[in-house]
Amino acid sequence: MKKTLLTASMGAALICSPLAMAGDYYLKGGIGYVSTVDEETSAFPVDDFMEIEDAVTKVDFEADGGASLSVGLGVKINKFITTEFTLQHNLGSDLNGDIKINGETIAELAEDSDLYFTMDGEVKTTSIMATALVDVAALAEKNWSIKPYAGLGLGYAKNSLGTLTMRTNIEGGGEVSGSGGDDSGLAWKVVAGAVFPIDNNLSIDASYQYADYGSVKLVDDSDEVDLDVSAHEFTVGIRYSF
Repeated sequence: MKKTLLTASMGAALICSPLAMAGDYYLKGGIGYVSTVDEETSAFPVDDFMEIEDAVTKVDFEADGGASLSVGLGVKINKFITTEFTLQHNLGSDLNGDIKINGETIAELAEDSDLYFTMDGEVKTTSIMATALVDVAALAEKNWSIKPYAGLGLGYAKNSLGTLTMRTNIEGGGEVSGSGGDDSGLAWKVVAGAVFPIDNNLSIDASYQYADYGSVKLVDDSDEVDLDVSAHEFTVGIRYSF
């Protein structure tokens, strides 16, 4: 499924880009709400933990919402297709998670509900994508006042994980903080939205997108532990058409 989406979006962007000067274009700015998807890290390379044989240690992160800012350039290729190039920065989503050993929390392993072993931090993402958008009204040959669209995007993202803090009340424990890592690579998204015209030049653009931004290293200068970064995003923006 993921390979199909990537192939389709890359093909659309490559086909549309050489024709970019053939049609109308617009500038776009938007603000949004980002709901980062809850994720689990890859396994820590730990052979023995708390005298547990063959221990597999992971962090099961839950994510809070955050804000995003975006700017874009859209080029209308024909009455059906627009290519949009977007630069977006997700300002940060807080991550909070239980450290689990063989799938169980410290409280579950010790059968003591007062025990905890947690980690928290913040992940930020900057991405640039080319997206092929299809005008649904034009495709359906309808003259709707509201213009729905759908599309696929492909691009590049850099993810950064801020200071990570590990907390535990296990005997001899406490609080330890360290630098998170960063990573960059291929990103993709699927998007659906609608344009609400105000006048001949101005329009409101509201959209939802699911974006996969790749991964981020849990620890700086370490390739051993990483965390996938994906998000549900809702954006409202203004288009100015030329």
